[in-house]
Amino acid sequence: MALGICVLSSISVLESPEFSSNRVYELLFGEAFTIIERKKSWTMIQILDSEIQGWIMEGQFDLVEEIIPIDYIIDEVGGYAVAGENKTLQIFHGSPIPENKSIVTSNDNYKILSDLRSTLDGYEEERDREHLENFVASYLNTPFSYKGRTIHGVDNIGLCGLFYRHFGIEIPKDIPSILQLGTTIDFVSEIKGGDLAFFIDDEGTVNHIGIVISDEEVLHVVEKVRIDSIDNEGIFNHDLEQTTHKLRIVKRLI
Repeated sequence: MALGICVLSSISVLESPEFSSNRVYELLFGEAFTIIERKKSWTMIQILDSEIQGWIMEGQFDLVEEIIPIDYIIDEVGGYAVAGENKTLQIFHGSPIPENKSIVTSNDNYKILSDLRSTLDGYEEERDREHLENFVASYLNTPFSYKGRTIHGVDNIGLCGLFYRHFGIEIPKDIPSILQLGTTIDFVSEIKGGDLAFFIDDEGTVNHIGIVISDEEVLHVVEKVRIDSIDNEGIFNHDLEQTTHKLRIVKRLI
């Protein structure tokens, strides 16, 4: 199968080749995928390392020969990609970029104007506290958007995926698979910044996740990205003055 790459700031992958179709994923500039089928103005693709398939429009991607690794990504400030004299694109945090800041596709040679963040050093809580704080500041109050992965709209899986990408970890794209990762933290008193908290609905199904940012706070998405309190019971929403999500488990991925 041919390999394609997103050459816009981001593109919506749709359930069917119709503008009114539901979004199943959002690709960032520089992210690759396999091409399954091309017809007229639509192309069916599969997201790498997942079972997610969907449709994007012709003109939103180019062909490439290899996948860009996530060794370096655009930092929270964002940046720009330039190809020739008349093509300048804004690129979002988390987009994978080669260390030489150059991406060659079947149609263009993109030069990246941005600072890059290395993801090769792993995670140390004290050393990377500033990175966690910068991440929180960048996404706080970002509106909820189903399958979103940018500062213009994000959901919980998208938010957590962008955070862990900072440290070279690509988490799965569904909650049951994410739940299989990491080491369980047995007591809330032992949680620390960077841990991942899982919450259940009334039927006991894990349906919500968030990033622990201190031993008493969690970053998550409801109507927007927000900070709420976390304790043994779950998430306490101070706006509503009630526990809104029941805690199931906390895991350490990094």
